Amino acid sequence: MTYLEPIQAAYRTQAYQNMETGIFPLHFHGKCLDKNGQEPAGCPNPDCPVVCGTPGSMVHFYSLLRFIAFNQTYHLLESLAAPGSPSYNRVETLVLKASQSPPPPDERRRRRVFSRFFSRDVVDAMAGTQDGSGGRSSPRDSLSGSGFVSGAGPSSGSHTGLGLPSGPGRRVSKRTQDVRAGLRSILQQIRALLLQACGGNGVDKTNGLPDCSWEAAMKEYILSFP
Repeated sequence: MTYLEPIQAAYRTQAYQNMETGIFPLHFHGKCLDKNGQEPAGCPNPDCPVVCGTPGSMVHFYSLLRFIAFNQTYHLLESLAAPGSPSYNRVETLVLKASQSPPPPDERRRRRVFSRFFSRDVVDAMAGTQDGSGGRSSPRDSLSGSGFVSGAGPSSGSHTGLGLPSGPGRRVSKRTQDVRAGLRSILQQIRALLLQACGGNGVDKTNGLPDCSWEAAMKEYILSFP
């Protein structure tokens, strides 16, 4: 998706090093040694019951390896999608630019696209047809010119001639706030969306992430290393 490309690009750049660090130095490392510090007979073992840096150890503790991989992916994406991060700021810029662009001829199609990610109020605000709070813009808010309205009139009292903020500028500001809040809310759902995609979680389960396992293929690949 074009709007999320800054996050995707940053992930592709950092993912390998991030995963390597999470798996090897932080957990699977060193030789397969027994309690006396000796390498057990038969090593390297393709199914090593000792936590170490051998392929056999990662195969034996594959459920743990899978959970480490999930957490590394989640935490990296979370940091890249955190408000204020460079990748988040670029995504926000793209979304705000799209929300403030003149609507294309096919307005219904545009709304359908945005409605997949934003609430109805935010979609309306993006389209510029409502004031961002669910109501149609009033004629008073649609006045052109400087963005201020005159206080003159029978109901204005002592405020005659006082300029009050209104008009397109006010609507754009509200729309921008709605879009920013909607984007922030969506990107805070990364862990929940990953858990849903992977079919659960990896806590205390040998196959806690069944849809993100690839166990047979991954074990074969791991054992291809010496």
